[in-house]
Amino acid sequence: MVHLVTIIRKPTHLFIRLGLGILVLVGGCAQPYKATLSPDLMSQLNDSLSFTQIIEFPDEHKGKLVILG
Repeated sequence: MVHLVTIIRKPTHLFIRLGLGILVLVGGCAQPYKATLSPDLMSQLNDSLSFTQIIEFPDEHKGKLVILG
């Protein structure tokens, strides 16, 4: 009977560990990138540009600092 209880608990522990791992990964992605940049970089950052704007007119955006992704 003890052996049966041990078998039943193992999947539960697996799901708990898996759930905690997913929470840690999702929580790491939830932090906004602006909170990690220095004020100097934030002043240079052009966050109004989209990827499609850069692809359509690449010469107009040379030398500008953007974050994509």
